[in-house]
Amino acid sequence: NVQCLDNGKKLKIDVIFPDLTVQPAVGDIIQFRTSTFNSYDGSWAYQNQADGYRLACLNGMVSNALIAKVWAKHTSKLNIEAAANTLGKSVEIFNKQKDVWQGYTKAKVTRDEVEEFFKKRVVNVSQKASEELFNKRQLNNLLSHFDDYSRDLGKNKWSLYNALTHWSTHTGESAAPEVTTRYREKKVTDAMASRHFLELAA
Repeated sequence: NVQCLDNGKKLKIDVIFPDLTVQPAVGDIIQFRTSTFNSYDGSWAYQNQADGYRLACLNGMVSNALIAKVWAKHTSKLNIEAAANTLGKSVEIFNKQKDVWQGYTKAKVTRDEVEEFFKKRVVNVSQKASEELFNKRQLNNLLSHFDDYSRDLGKNKWSLYNALTHWSTHTGESAAPEVTTRYREKKVTDAMASRHFLELAA
């Protein structure tokens, strides 16, 4: 899927590999996906990344462990062969994610724990613009996603993870969806790398 963005100033290419799949649960199919970003106005550096693509909800399964990123300016620092090798290694990581994701399906969490995690790690704000130290609107969006997934998958870390990836990859309401997606994916990967996430249902 090739998209020209911002009146042709930016380019995004997604490639999905239907023969590279894992199933954390029976019938829950996730395919390997690579994404490439580029621009012709200098606003974006050349970037590659890899993640999973969950067919049940069309979520990009962004993860601090899975994404293999290449970020280079349009100079001699851009090494296409090295970028390709990085994506190749990410296939190995993707195949190993099945065990991690299966573990999420068995890790029980409470809604209160999830709400506290969202507040501190995902929708927290750096400046105190109001009495709240988090974005209440986005917190409600995330909790709504968690509730939706919990009804089908149970109150576990898998539902939490799917709520996070849904929030980061479904940004059609934004004025600049691709920019919002990239910002939210960064928030999610940082949150998942935190001790707070690792200790949930540990």
